[in-house]
Amino acid sequence: MFAIAIGLWYVARSDVGAVFNAIRLDEDTVSTAGLNTLRFKLLAFTLSAVVAGIGGVFYTHYFGSISPESIFSVDFLLTNKWGDLTRNQAGLYHFTTIDLSEND
Repeated sequence: MFAIAIGLWYVARSDVGAVFNAIRLDEDTVSTAGLNTLRFKLLAFTLSAVVAGIGGVFYTHYFGSISPESIFSVDFLLTNKWGDLTRNQAGLYHFTTIDLSEND
């Protein structure tokens, strides 16, 4: 995971990261500059899917199996956004008051 974090840090500090940031700020300007925004969006989606897949592999290896109950557990909410504690706390409250295991 440390290697993935270093790789993502490198991507964020590279020219590709600058284009990602520019697309986030104003996609039309980047498109006007002649860059294919769809290609960079697909790259961002692919990078996030690879990181999520590797995280899922480590999670499954650590716990030995994976089930729907483990996916919807509260500890996955903690990794959402570290800077936005209000949203995390609201999500934790929401998921701890709802029992997902009961089927009516």
